Amino acid sequence: MAGTEAFSSDTEPSPKRTGGDHSVWPGHTGNWKRWGNDLGTMNLITPQVVLRAAATIRLGEVFPISFPLNLSDGATYFDEPAYLHEMVSVSEPTGFMQDAGDKIAARQHGLLNTHLDALGHVGCRGQAFNGHPWDEVASRERLLQLDVTAHLGLITRGVLIDVPRLRGTDAVPPGEAVQASEIEGALADVLPGDAVIVRLGTGWRDDLVGSAPDGGTDDNGFLLKLPGLTTECVDLIAARDACALGTDCSADRLPADDPDFRGPIHMLTEVFYGMPLIHNLDLEALAAACQAHDRTTFFFSASPVNLPGATGSLVSPVAIL
Repeated sequence: MAGTEAFSSDTEPSPKRTGGDHSVWPGHTGNWKRWGNDLGTMNLITPQVVLRAAATIRLGEVFPISFPLNLSDGATYFDEPAYLHEMVSVSEPTGFMQDAGDKIAARQHGLLNTHLDALGHVGCRGQAFNGHPWDEVASRERLLQLDVTAHLGLITRGVLIDVPRLRGTDAVPPGEAVQASEIEGALADVLPGDAVIVRLGTGWRDDLVGSAPDGGTDDNGFLLKLPGLTTECVDLIAARDACALGTDCSADRLPADDPDFRGPIHMLTEVFYGMPLIHNLDLEALAAACQAHDRTTFFFSASPVNLPGATGSLVSPVAIL
């Protein structure tokens, strides 16, 4: 992997502003041109990797690891709710057969609802993954390249990195960053094509879901204060050739070190490594079961909706022990 001039994630008393001059990762090309296509780390999910995932199923215990949809997405700059659900037809209760139908409209991204990011969701300095010019990737109507359909076959072995368990605590505090040294040992279990699933703890949701916190918003209009990872963590995960990174939060710590540069984890994974992110997983029951059975690996699936041109998709991932 190419080296990186990593963005600092150390806790500081006040955020730094760059005014948009983000001279980070000047020579970092990650996985650019590694494969002869734009699938990124999906290339690592081979038939052998899928068979390895299937072999982890020993108990048959299924864990849905998505949260119920929430009307808020953790931001204040949208006037409409995060999703709209309505019935469009309901039959009368008479006659031989009845039917009911509904429809949903939803934003694919946010800090609360479980979703997967396509590689075309994020760009850096006018370029997207593999060096594609941003204006050739994203139009006002749809993504022209790097859309969510690349990730329809996201079925693999998941490896749980339970940071609170490693720390001997209940959760990583909101606003705190996990350091690479904390997860390096646990990453030894990761094989090429695995999905790395990092638990930081979701106690912060109990106080914030369904109501606005008292602290107001940060410089980017977000209501939430979240734990996250450092870019050094991402480099370690990518060095293991993981196919995806899933977390129970946004992966980027909030509030950001630099209000003008709030998504270094998104940039590094999606733009440079071609690695999809899966956000806002509900890992509590799965983590408890893994601890009870002294396991860290499981069958993992997080296939998105087959929607050409989409920047991401709400997903309902499952893990099977």
